[in-house]
Amino acid sequence: MFYVVRTKDFKRVIQSLRDNIQKENREKNTQYEIRLYGPGIETFEGVEFRKEEFIRAVKENREIVYVFRNFCPFSTDEIVHFMEKYALEGNPVKVYLVDP
Repeated sequence: MFYVVRTKDFKRVIQSLRDNIQKENREKNTQYEIRLYGPGIETFEGVEFRKEEFIRAVKENREIVYVFRNFCPFSTDEIVHFMEKYALEGNPVKVYLVDP
């Protein structure tokens, strides 16, 4: 699923996402990982975003939440392509675009 969150309060929104994912992991016995990426196309932990890893996660139905802050590494066409080809509606991968 792709979500767009329009906000300037990134810290609050990202913390809320983390809290909700952790709660869902406990309640539904899932193991979602959260990957945060910022303006320099690097995670907050300093790891570079790689589209091929994202595509592999989608193909393998991994329980991962991607949060992109202030940028989108995908074009609109790519998002539509992912939705059609990999049926992200039923895929456990979640993508949040957090941008003012």
